Amino acid sequence: PVFSFVVPNNATTNRDLDVEMTEGLIRGLDTALRRMGDCQSRDATDGFPSILCTLDLSGVNTTFLALTTGDDVPGELKLAWVHVVTVDSIARLEITGSETRVASLQAFDVQNLQFRTTYNQDLHLNTDRSRYFKERIELKVKEVLQDILKNEMKVLLSRSVGSVAFP
Repeated sequence: PVFSFVVPNNATTNRDLDVEMTEGLIRGLDTALRRMGDCQSRDATDGFPSILCTLDLSGVNTTFLALTTGDDVPGELKLAWVHVVTVDSIARLEITGSETRVASLQAFDVQNLQFRTTYNQDLHLNTDRSRYFKERIELKVKEVLQDILKNEMKVLLSRSVGSVAFP
């Protein structure tokens, strides 16, 4: 996703940092989703068996190319790579059986998305500006990933679960 924002100046040696995030790419959605431990059986819902699984979302990598101006007094145009990786991120999945032995996805809930964000050395930001820069990027990545997981991924999981006899 392409987006832009401004990191306000906070010292006489810097200017407002204008950031345009371009050429974003998300990698790892197809391989990062893994079951954590064994799934747990739950009490039957309307007489049908149900299981609950916890999934690990760590390792999804979002990469951007950032065009920036204002990290220094001359306000030079700079190109910086930004990498955002999900860490300590989980989702919960509930599957329930039916009379016809066709399973259905009852719930797919993204519990928590945490990130580790890095950028290359061409961008020189003090601690406060670096934190703000990372927070703005992580908010956007979180918004995009939650949308993908709650919509596209949920549809794919529903289709996958529905194709298996259960129990």
